[in-house]
Amino acid sequence: EAWSHGEESTQRYPELVDRHIVLNCPHGRVFKTFLENSWTQLRRSWFIFLFQMPRLPEALISLQDYQFLEQLFTSHTSGVKNRDQFPAEVVEAYKYTFSRPGGLTGPINYYRAMFSSPKDSLPREKWTISVPTLIIWVHNKHTNTIE
Repeated sequence: EAWSHGEESTQRYPELVDRHIVLNCPHGRVFKTFLENSWTQLRRSWFIFLFQMPRLPEALISLQDYQFLEQLFTSHTSGVKNRDQFPAEVVEAYKYTFSRPGGLTGPINYYRAMFSSPKDSLPREKWTISVPTLIIWVHNKHTNTIE
């Protein structure tokens, strides 16, 4: 599943994977089904659809010296609970990193791949991950719902 490239690799080639660790990433098929059936989750995931467009997300995020990133880490509405952990110098480091050539495209491609994976070619018997798996989930994440 493109939503978690590690997930797909683990499903296809479990003999090559010793342990599978997932950080705040739902199972791709579960998330897709949830997205199709939950108006709340669909509304919170609006950015995934924006990210499907070529070059536009990179252009929008880079506007006004990456003001979007600054708002993401410091705004009261962004869902970041501990905004004090993102002092100005940390935000500037993120802005610098993402302003490098291709700095935004890789992370955005992660979301672009969500709808373009050959996930349906994976046989049903491979859907289950058979290696030890640890899932670390942030319950208060602004973009995810728990229903």
